[in-house]
Amino acid sequence: MAKRKGNKAQMVRDALAALGHDAKPAAIQEHIKSAGGPEIPTVMISSYKSSMKAKAGKPAGRGRGRPAKAGGGGGIFGDIATVRDLIAKHGKADLVRLIDAVG
Repeated sequence: MAKRKGNKAQMVRDALAALGHDAKPAAIQEHIKSAGGPEIPTVMISSYKSSMKAKAGKPAGRGRGRPAKAGGGGGIFGDIATVRDLIAKHGKADLVRLIDAVG
C-alpha cells in the first residue's frame, strides 16, 4: 500500500500493485491520497505508468530497431527453438497432428 515514505514513483508502483496495472490515473491518485500520501497530479501518474510499461517491455540497452526474425533467427537452430516452443505450448501430439495435416 502507498505510504508517505518513499518517492512518488514508488507510491505509484505500490498503488498499481494494489489496484492492478489497468487502473486509471484518477483511481491511483485517490488510492495514494487515501493512504496518507501526497496528491500526485494525474499527468505525472500517467507518465510514471508509461515509463514503467516501457521499461518492462524493452530489453536492456539500445538496439537498431530491427524486428526479430520469425523462428528465433539463427537458421536451423532458430527453427529448433521454435519447434520446442510449439511443443511446450501445444504438446507433442497436437504438433504431430498439425504436421500430418499440413504436410
